[in-house]
Amino acid sequence: MAYKNEVILLGNLTKDSELRFLPGEDTAILSFTIATTKPKRDKDKEKPFFIGATIWGEYAKIMEPLLKKGRQVLVTGELEYSSWDTEGQFHTKHTIKVEDVQLLSKPKSDSSSHSESTFDETDAGAAGGANEKTKKQTKNEKTG
Repeated sequence: MAYKNEVILLGNLTKDSELRFLPGEDTAILSFTIATTKPKRDKDKEKPFFIGATIWGEYAKIMEPLLKKGRQVLVTGELEYSSWDTEGQFHTKHTIKVEDVQLLSKPKSDSSSHSESTFDETDAGAAGGANEKTKKQTKNEKTG
């Protein structure tokens, strides 16, 4: 039996995304957290939970100005699990390695923000296509 690791998550960003680069490399990593809820069962209250997500490479650079606090997104990717030990304390974490992002709302306006994104909302629809193009370019660079 074949298994597939695919996650589709709908939620809101808890804060602006954070772009960083691997030390000594030009590889971009965009990190953000999505707040979502479990479906209601019976009369239980919805309980929010938060999951981290990362985007790697050129797609991270494209999406960084668009992923702002409060924006509703639908992400598709794969679930990753990591564990580590810090001074005898064992830690685990699940995150989503994002392959595609659909922007479902505009970010909440924040009077303290410096400037609005230079991206047009129509660019958001093309972002998924840009990710596929970036994947193909990277694959070709590795094989060529």
